[in-house]
Amino acid sequence: MIHTAKFYLKLSNEDINFLENKYWEFISLISCKIDDVYKEKGIATTFTKIYSNWYMYFTIDFIKLIGKSDIKEADYSKVQDKINQYLYDIFQDNKRELILIRLDYRLDVKVEAKADRETIMYLYNKTAEKYKFKRKYNEYDTTIYFNSKSIQSKCYDKEAERIDKLQTIEDYEKSILRFEVVLENKHLNYMKRQHNIEKNLKNYFKDSLYQKYMLENLGVLLYYGDYYKIYSAEKIIEASDIKKSDKNLIRELLVDISKYGVTGAMEVTNKKGYKKYSKYKFLKYLRLLKELGVNPILIPKNMKAPAYIKNPFQLQCSGI
Repeated sequence: MIHTAKFYLKLSNEDINFLENKYWEFISLISCKIDDVYKEKGIATTFTKIYSNWYMYFTIDFIKLIGKSDIKEADYSKVQDKINQYLYDIFQDNKRELILIRLDYRLDVKVEAKADRETIMYLYNKTAEKYKFKRKYNEYDTTIYFNSKSIQSKCYDKEAERIDKLQTIEDYEKSILRFEVVLENKHLNYMKRQHNIEKNLKNYFKDSLYQKYMLENLGVLLYYGDYYKIYSAEKIIEASDIKKSDKNLIRELLVDISKYGVTGAMEVTNKKGYKKYSKYKFLKYLRLLKELGVNPILIPKNMKAPAYIKNPFQLQCSGI
């Protein structure tokens, strides 16, 4: 569920004096001594002066913190105990107000075949170029971003990323497609201001919020239904009880998306120069495809790939 989070707390003059006496270092250098103990345990610490005030920032990798990759809401108390121990080791107390300023939600799905992962990433490149305030960025063949100013979403081949960076692949990262939604401080401030959700870990360490953010930020862009080549998709459509006229137009839409991508297909015009698909029809055909379990993005018929690939995101969308 959760991968990492970043927090800060404001230091008083008493805190600074206590820490400098305890660690025999200037406040600006103390983080190195704390990291010697805690970085391998999943917590990285920095001290920063902003104007006349000192702040302690720390980022937590929850997988390393509790030694578990499949983190759920039920793990909250274990996580909080580890954070309390960290704070007590530093300050000799854990009565601190921690302000959450970034949170990374994640979903890992194992796709064993490398060729299937590569095909899926190729298909994700055909998704819509923008949705509401989000825009798509395809920086690498193995990573796709959908970013706004306050929320970042991405899907990527975690194993390929590790290989590209010459980093060790952890057991829980092998054959993994990772889906991430990052809540930036701007969004957390908005949620506090508009919905009275305080910026603390407990409020966001909830399965319900996790599902909401994953589905609203990635589900709407990756679409539902499994991936087929045109022949297999046509058989499913033809066997349905959809009207004949709609069947023909759905097939045309699938072909147009294959040629131009989702955004390009929205702009296709007919012989008279009018848009081929109104917004109503476009959304209607996407809805019908969803009901049939067919993703609107087809596997190219000439691609050396299976005729069918299970949608990895859809595997989880009914109960992330």
